[in-house]
Amino acid sequence: MSSPPGPFSNLLLSSLAPEDLHRLRPHLDPIDLPQGLVLLQPHEPIPYVYFLEAGLSSDVATVDGERPVECGLAGFEGLVGLPVVFGTDRGIHESLMQVGGHGHRIASAELRRAMQESPSLRRLLLNYAHAQRRPRRATRGT
Repeated sequence: MSSPPGPFSNLLLSSLAPEDLHRLRPHLDPIDLPQGLVLLQPHEPIPYVYFLEAGLSSDVATVDGERPVECGLAGFEGLVGLPVVFGTDRGIHESLMQVGGHGHRIASAELRRAMQESPSLRRLLLNYAHAQRRPRRATRGT
């Protein structure tokens, strides 16, 4: 397997400390991400985490057969597969590519191993996850 070239367009990958990038680089596989591709299924094991370089993925929630609701977005600033960062192997939402693009994927087991070995990588990914999942402040119109 060849290592992906740098620098990366993905903001998380491009902000990694050199030793963390060295740790992840051999496990990052380039991947095309066409529109409509389902990256994660609810309640199913998550085999890969995706770092998008281009395109847009959305998390979609469906409750009791109701109409699907978009509840999260990921693009070149982050990753798809937050449950893995939080230490679990399954999520509750479907994640699919709304706008086609490309990026890199890493096996979830490899990312978990790297996070266990590197406090700086763990901190960076958890900070990203915290920023993604915190409630947004509502603004009032006048």
